[in-house]
Amino acid sequence: MALKISCNAIRGKVFSNWARTYRCQPELYFVPENIDQLRDIIKLATIHKKVVKVAGCGHSPSDITCTSDYMISMEKLNGILEVDVDLNQVKVQGGIKIEQLHKLLSTYGLAVSNIGSVSDITLAGAIATGTHATGVNFGMLATNVLEIELLLANGDIMTCSRQQNEEIFLCALCNLGAIGIVLSIKFQCEKSFKLEQYQTACSLDEVLDNLEDEVSSCDHFRFGWFPHTNDAV
Repeated sequence: MALKISCNAIRGKVFSNWARTYRCQPELYFVPENIDQLRDIIKLATIHKKVVKVAGCGHSPSDITCTSDYMISMEKLNGILEVDVDLNQVKVQGGIKIEQLHKLLSTYGLAVSNIGSVSDITLAGAIATGTHATGVNFGMLATNVLEIELLLANGDIMTCSRQQNEEIFLCALCNLGAIGIVLSIKFQCEKSFKLEQYQTACSLDEVLDNLEDEVSSCDHFRFGWFPHTNDAV
């Protein structure tokens, strides 16, 4: 059975994770521009019994995205769909990078409450892999997800949240790419703010002796230890 699809497939593409510890060469690599093209790719994969993996920016240290079958990049599905300035909420496509989200949110006077050390990753990928940041009063990135739209293997779109399809929603908050393609994410933001950073050198003993006080004294706390020494920052 032949199926013509509107999304061009790339052959010979070599994908590697950011650390270059894993690499693969999928049979076909797709960069779809809309949902209809995504559906066509899924249909093609079903016909030819191929596994479909969605790759973000490859920041996972594992080979979780690697495949010899079909790979999809969501880099062209990266826009803002809705903004509610009163509720500090935004709905974005799954392929948007966090660094792009920062810039777009700033034009509305909004910001993400808590992020990890790296912003050159897709929002959908960061949520799928359980990305976290720091702050005893802050949850992981997925804590601020209000709703997710998934494209399922049969081509249907499922909307899930704590009020609708809750069991799927909770799985989607750390889905590891296993329950469908993340089309969109509704995300709780807050008004734009500025952070002040204070950094000092100390001993590891000092950090550990005062860890609870340090963690509770600020919004975000982290320290780095220099191995084989008693030095920390």
